[in-house]
Amino acid sequence: MNGFSKWPQEEYSRHAIAVIAGEVLRRADQLSDFTPQGLAHLVNGFSKWPDETGCGEAIVAIAGEVLRRAGHAERLSGFTSQGLANL
Repeated sequence: MNGFSKWPQEEYSRHAIAVIAGEVLRRADQLSDFTPQGLAHLVNGFSKWPDETGCGEAIVAIAGEVLRRAGHAERLSGFTSQGLANL
């Protein structure tokens, strides 16, 4: 996703990001399958496309997963410092 952001003017790049966002939303109930690093990369990539269809919604879905992982202990021990910084 970060690679696509280097060519934001390209229709294929924009369309690919929208498709990925749609897939993340379709799999919102399976976000627990993603590694902390994978979630951080997704959020980082989507943040570069704030006006693209589905990116904001995908970030919100991922934020829900991050909060679910934090649980009642309010800890994100599964995330590295770099992963937290990317989020």
